[in-house]
Amino acid sequence: MSIHPTISSNFESISFFSLTAVSLLALTTVQGYHGYLLFAWLYGVFLGGLHLALPVYTLERLRMRHFPRAAGFVQVETVQQ
Repeated sequence: MSIHPTISSNFESISFFSLTAVSLLALTTVQGYHGYLLFAWLYGVFLGGLHLALPVYTLERLRMRHFPRAAGFVQVETVQQ
């Protein structure tokens, strides 16, 4: 039994999606070079987390008989971003 806490992929995907959306909304209030630099850094971190968490969540939710079709979906999702 592990004593390390775990985060579900569902919560992780929703969190990264929400934080990416919030960072895009915050873009409207950014002023100055340092504000844009902070926005670009946060947006990149959150989008990268979403890019990693969404395929894991998708593959976790599927049954093994649907895995070949899901693998193609995950590849398309990762290429489009």
